[in-house]
This record gives sequence, C-alpha cells and structure tokens, in this order.
Amino acid sequence: MKTTKTIYLIPVLAFLLVMLQRAWLSEKAPVSTKGAETQKIGGLGKIKNFNAENDIVVSTDKITVNISKQGGAITGVSLAAFPQSLKDSGPFTLLSNAPNHLYIAQAGMSGDADLRFSSAQKSYTIGDAAELKVVLTATDDFGKKFTKTYTFKRGDYHFDISSSVENSTSSSWTGMHYSRFILRHDSEEDISLKNIPIDLDAPKPGWFTFTTFTGPAYFTDNKPYVKLPFVDVEKKALKKTIDSSGWLAMQQRYFICALIPNQNTAHTITATWQKGSSELNNEMYRNLFNFSTIGQKVSLAPGEKVTETSTFYAGPEEAKRLAPLAKGLELTVDYGWLWFISDLLFQALVIIHSYLGSWGLSIIMITCIVKLAFYKLSEASYKAMAKQKKLQPQVEKINQELKDDAEQRSKALIELYQKESINPISGCLPTLLQMPFFIALYYVLIESVVLRFAPFLWLPDLSASDPLFILPVLFCASMVLMQKLSPAPQQGDSSQATAMMIMPVVMSIMMAQMPSGLLLYWVTNNLLSVLQQWFVIQHYR
Repeated sequence: MKTTKTIYLIPVLAFLLVMLQRAWLSEKAPVSTKGAETQKIGGLGKIKNFNAENDIVVSTDKITVNISKQGGAITGVSLAAFPQSLKDSGPFTLLSNAPNHLYIAQAGMSGDADLRFSSAQKSYTIGDAAELKVVLTATDDFGKKFTKTYTFKRGDYHFDISSSVENSTSSSWTGMHYSRFILRHDSEEDISLKNIPIDLDAPKPGWFTFTTFTGPAYFTDNKPYVKLPFVDVEKKALKKTIDSSGWLAMQQRYFICALIPNQNTAHTITATWQKGSSELNNEMYRNLFNFSTIGQKVSLAPGEKVTETSTFYAGPEEAKRLAPLAKGLELTVDYGWLWFISDLLFQALVIIHSYLGSWGLSIIMITCIVKLAFYKLSEASYKAMAKQKKLQPQVEKINQELKDDAEQRSKALIELYQKESINPISGCLPTLLQMPFFIALYYVLIESVVLRFAPFLWLPDLSASDPLFILPVLFCASMVLMQKLSPAPQQGDSSQATAMMIMPVVMSIMMAQMPSGLLLYWVTNNLLSVLQQWFVIQHYR
C-alpha cells in the first residue's frame, strides 16, 4: 500500500526539516578574498593579547576567573563542574587569551580600558565565605582615579563589576559606562567573520548534524531575545538604542557569557567587524569583532564621583540561573520553534531522572509515556494495517485483473476500502503526531547542558553519536521488523518495493551521527510499536 510508504516517509521528511532549519546556522566553507587588495586598518593593532603574568586569579566554588591588570578585562573563566571533554578532565574554559585568538569581556568607564590597574593581592579564594570582593585601582595621566570592584558570591556563575571614576582634576569630565566583548582572531588566510570560532576546542559537526547557534545575541524592548548571526554583522554594522539596560551575550553550545548593565536608562548596542593586515605582522590577517553596549553620557564636576555596575555571567546555559539575572536571558536556552514541547520534555526528564538517576533510563521512560499517550491512536492505525493485510489477497487480485487500467484499478481499490471501512491514510496520523516530540527531543539533547557527557551503558555521551554504531543497527533492524508487520507494497510496483527495502539502511546511515539519546528514543519507540502492532495483528488474524 502507498500508505505504508507514506508512514516511513514522514520521519524522513521531519528529519530533513530539522536539518534544513539547522543548516541556516551551520558553518560554511571559508570565503577567500585573496584577489582583493587588503589595507591596514588603524586601531586593530591596539587590541593586543594580555600578558598572563599580569592576571589576578580569583577562585570560588564554581568558577576560576582571570582578571588582567591591563584594563581589568576578564581573559578567562574556568568551570570546575564541567570537564573540557571526555578525554580531558580539566575544567571547561570560557574566553581565550591565546596568541592568535583573543576573546575577552570587559566593563568599565570611558578612559579605563587601557589603564594599568593594581590590586592588593595576586590571587583570591572565596574559601568558606559567602562573598568575596576584589578591588582594582588606577590613576590616569590627568589625575582621575578609577576603581573596579568585582563582587563574587558562593554558588554563583555570575559576579558584579562596579566601575567608578573620581574626578580629582580641576576641570569637568564627561564619559560613559560600557560593557563589551572583544573577539580578535589572527589568521594566515583572509576569512569571513562567520568562520571565526568562539571555542577553539569545539568539536566539528558530523554527517547530517549541525551545531547549535553560536554567536552574539542581545535584548530589545520589543523582542527580548535577538540572535545576531556573524554574517549579518559582516554585511552591516549594528547600532541600536534601547530604552532599558538590556543585555549582551555570546553563545556557544551548552555555555554562555553575558554582560548585563544594571542601569535602567537607555543604552546603545553596537556590533562592528573590521579586518585587515595586522599592524604587528603584515603577513597575518587581523580580524576584530567588537560587541558593546554603551550607557548615557555622565558629566562630573571637579571632586565628583560616579559608580556604574554590570553583571557578568559565564557558565552553563541553564534557564533557572539566567532568568533571575535579566528579562529574556533565559530564552538563550534555544529549543527552537517547538520550545513549548521541548521545555515540557526537559522538565519531565529532570523529574524522572531525580528518581531513576540515569538519563538513559529517563529517555526510555519518557518514550514509554509518550507512547502510552498515543496508544489509542496507534492502535487504530495498526487495526487499519491489520485489515489491509487481511485484504491483501483481494488487493492482489484487483491489481492482477486491472493491471493495464490504472484508473479502474484505483477505483476498485477505493470501493474495496470503503466496503471494509478502511481509511488508507489513517496509519499516518500517529506517526505524524509523534514527530513534534521527536524534533523537540532533538533540541533538548543538543541544548541541555545536563545531558552533556551523560553516559548510558556503552554510550559515553547521550548528546553525541554512538561510537560503536550499535543503536543505528538496532534502529535499522526495528524498521525492518515494522515493515514485515505492515501491508506489502502493491504487486508490480517495483520502485516502491525497492524504496521500502533500502529505506531502513538509508535512514540508519543518516541517523548514525545524530545524538545517541535521540536514537535511543526512536529505537525504544520502534520496539514498542512492533510489540503493539504484533499484538493487534494477532487479534485480527
């Protein structure tokens, strides 16, 4: 029956839909512009790497932060609870101060970005205290005093950066508060912004897989979460004024860095991209991305002082941690257009995991729950299939007698189905209704940091592909079993029969590099479908 073919095409089409949606965010091949003349760009050479010897190291129970005395910039954040990789148990590191790759965060007042600050100690540890303050001070050539106070709290991935300036001169001072991310990448070839990495150690996408959104995002008054693809900034610089303080963020898979100005006044968000030959090395290309939010102008008379504060978050993308910090920041945990189903599945997985203690078993259990919810619909579908299989001799007789008259053959088959009260397309409905759950779980697996490196049986990481390809083989076998229990294709339709034979193999190859947790869901669902289908067929035999 063509119905059977349609049933197996639905998962394929849904899978392709996910891939196409992800393709908009995927990495593309570098665009070479060697033929064009590249000129020096003034100012790019000023964004230099920070001398690690000048770093102040601050350790809490959650993070270890490197603060440079050069402008008080944040040059590195290590997350104690998250390993770098399955093979590297060292803490995962955000930001970078690598020789040819600079990725830093900085907040302060106009004029302090290039100052040399001093502090009382070289390193700080929160120990058993609930709070830790680190104070940096500097004085510019005109006598103005700048102070940056970093306030860390136990159990948090965020900390406050309070920046103050005291006008100790005899003339007035005008400046602004800023918060910014700087991403500078030196390369031997001229590359586009979309190909500059945020995380140098991020794994490359496998076959038929795409990474989550990587890049800048920000808040607006009308839309609390706006993605800013690098390709858009490369085409046109961003300059946007918002009435509230808002926030800036740099996203990567599972983790996020965000700067949140605490002033409830209008701010201007800017994103610029510059590239050219390095002023330090003409043979290297210097690529600079500057993502900033700038506050309103502040004027100080002699002797006056002003303090502005930003909150900096560097840690896992967890909605429960991000939501209290700023409006819309929790939306960076991007579950796609089926976010409401993804969020429901994630909450259910967390609850089940609290009892079972295994994410793999939790996925199997959530599959059973979804299957149970659609049990009656699936039963109706399998009943229709069982009736079709029972009518197979009559169908083959009609096909044989009217093999040269397609119109009459179709008419006869329709009359037969009507007589037996069979709806050929009824078998598609349960599969179609379950597709949103499959797609939603895909987003949960690639976005939820709690599933990062979550092991199950032989699987080292449910968010990555099966290294032994056991699940793809089981998936293929389960699809073959489902085909055996379904009505056979029309006799004489060799193209349909061939397509049905190769469909399990093709889909298994496509799924081989998908998250193993997703395959675990689909294999479990297929096996439950086989059991239900077999039971219904036995009943109607």
